[in-house]
Amino acid sequence: MTLSALEKLDLADQLDDLILKAPTVKGLDLLDLNDQMEEIMLKLGYGAGGAPAQTAPAPALPVAEDEPAKEEQPTPEIVADFLAGKFTRQSQLDFVETLRQVGDYIGLYLDLDDAKQQTASWIAASGLAA
Repeated sequence: MTLSALEKLDLADQLDDLILKAPTVKGLDLLDLNDQMEEIMLKLGYGAGGAPAQTAPAPALPVAEDEPAKEEQPTPEIVADFLAGKFTRQSQLDFVETLRQVGDYIGLYLDLDDAKQQTASWIAASGLAA
């Protein structure tokens, strides 16, 4: 399923609202909220669940000689810092912005579970855990 730009923006807005709501929710409601967030992230194409299953591996794209291969490109600094937990002490709005920036790299340099784990670490460090 291909989403239009407006549908993507709408889903991103829904995800933002859920992330902002997360610190005020506790118990089973927090689990439901996490499920809703994961569902939206999958619709947006973050994580393996949003990708269609393939029976054969996709052919490798040719790399131009002046363009370095992906393996040679270093992990972006924001991803390395995110995975190292450097953002767990950010304010709520700053952390949401960090998630938006890191979201561009899900599936490339980190996976959805990494993002969920760091989000859980941020919630725990913020004292907002259930």
